[in-house]
Amino acid sequence: LNSPNQRKLIESRLEPLDIADLVLKEEVMQRIPINPKFAFTLCSTRWDEEIEIKRMALVQSQSLTGQALEQMVQDRYSLMSLAIHLYAINNTRLPSHRDADNKFDEKRLLEKLDKITRFPFHMLACVGTHVNWFAQRVRMLFTVDAVKNG
Repeated sequence: LNSPNQRKLIESRLEPLDIADLVLKEEVMQRIPINPKFAFTLCSTRWDEEIEIKRMALVQSQSLTGQALEQMVQDRYSLMSLAIHLYAINNTRLPSHRDADNKFDEKRLLEKLDKITRFPFHMLACVGTHVNWFAQRVRMLFTVDAVKNG
């Protein structure tokens, strides 16, 4: 699943991301078509959301120590990151993790996680791979591909 060939195949099907959406709307979205019966839409994340899910992962794991703590924080962070990126599955919008003022809401995220964790494990693993690739495409919007003088 997480191979250069799979990535190239999927990325050949995608609509390009637009940096203007990220700057003006504070987010960019992309529909990821896996096959004719399964597609999902991913949404970029904001700094406040990233900080909050890191805090939540630490708080939820604070009773552990050593390697168990490290693994649990990483697992919880990965799942929460998937949740805040995942906007829709097969054009059905998932519950938002943001409140009416478009601010991060921990309670809403926990409700969204409750829904998402009921999906099959392998489906979530697939989405997780694409979340990583999507995040890389979003970061690439900020690279300077050609600098010209004048």
